Amino acid sequence: MNGTHNQAKKNRQLGKLGERLALQFLVKKDYSLVARNYQGHWGELDLIMKKDQRFIFIEVKTRKNPNFGSGEEAVDHFKKRKLLRAIHQFMENNKVANMPIKSPPEQEWQLDLVAIDFIGFNLAKIRHFENILGAG
Repeated sequence: MNGTHNQAKKNRQLGKLGERLALQFLVKKDYSLVARNYQGHWGELDLIMKKDQRFIFIEVKTRKNPNFGSGEEAVDHFKKRKLLRAIHQFMENNKVANMPIKSPPEQEWQLDLVAIDFIGFNLAKIRHFENILGAG
């Protein structure tokens, strides 16, 4: 049981490190932070950013071992649906006007993925996938 607890703690720490790196990466690209780790009934939104008056909801996936799949593979149809529900709840709870859930590109918001792969002790590859709902 203790080993499972330690691994879960390491996974949370890795996730938090990934979120910090993603935030730094996005701020350098002129995104501004609105909220982080928004907890809703349907789950957590890692980062909520804004750029050019558009809300950008960021899912961050951090990997240290490629054997467990890539970050983008972890965001499947079911995960996207869960994130959409959390986004909708955020919009409702924060009275964000004019943000109906529409198909891109008409929407005033988007869902992005930042995938971080650690390649060594102190080296990470960061990939930013914009508007991951835009294909459908």
